[in-house]
Amino acid sequence: MGWRMVRKRVVDRTTDDGGLTTMRMHLNPWMIVSAVMGLSACGGKGNADQSYCQSLCDWAVECASSGGDVDADGLMAECLSATSAASATCAEFDAGDMSRADELILGDCNTSIAESVSAGECDAFTGTLAAAERAQPPATCNGLDGAQDAFDAAQETVFPGSEEVCEDLADAFCGKLVTCIEDSAGHDDPDGLAYDACMTGLSGRVSECIDNDTYAADITNSQREGADRCIVDMAEASCDDLFSGSIPAVCSAAFVDASTAASYASDIGNIASTYASGG
Repeated sequence: MGWRMVRKRVVDRTTDDGGLTTMRMHLNPWMIVSAVMGLSACGGKGNADQSYCQSLCDWAVECASSGGDVDADGLMAECLSATSAASATCAEFDAGDMSRADELILGDCNTSIAESVSAGECDAFTGTLAAAERAQPPATCNGLDGAQDAFDAAQETVFPGSEEVCEDLADAFCGKLVTCIEDSAGHDDPDGLAYDACMTGLSGRVSECIDNDTYAADITNSQREGADRCIVDMAEASCDDLFSGSIPAVCSAAFVDASTAASYASDIGNIASTYASGG
């Protein structure tokens, strides 16, 4: 028999008749160390309260919902499916099979994401295409398997497509036009007649935009970036441009084709002339 390091411990026990009996226990110190190490390395959910996928999708859907009416439940289901396929970390968490090291990373990662949600940081999911391309998950998440892939999947689930941008661009123009008309007329348009007329007047342009996939989410699509900037910076647009049937400078990059830009601007100008004069 090989050499073994064994320590004896004497344990006193009280017998049924009140006497004492002595029992010797043989404890191998290496067994104790192994047991302690095993407990500390066990997987589970540790201090993380939810999976990486759930945190990402909470963030993405919250941002998407802040911009208007969306099917939040549908988006959440789609996002969870896409992110779970991109990162095995999420299934490991749900099954309680995550390593202790990953648990600690996930806890910090979830905290960082929650802070981003609280701060309203949404450029990665609803901002410009350029901002989305630059976006990355919080640095605290980078140790998780598939962290960037899952982040990209969450983006793709909620990021506005060409159809949404076509509609949002018309909405931005019409919203600005109403502001200009109200400022010019000196009174509000409580029934929203000017806005409704504007959206109706641009409906053909919107349909054409959607059919042509004009604002496809492709980093090489300069019109998409131009439309994103136009929507964001519409407050800077000149009312004089809208009234005269011209595309404001902040929106010029949204229209590569000159004839399309001229038609769009002309439609807006016609609506402006009607309602600015009290029509």
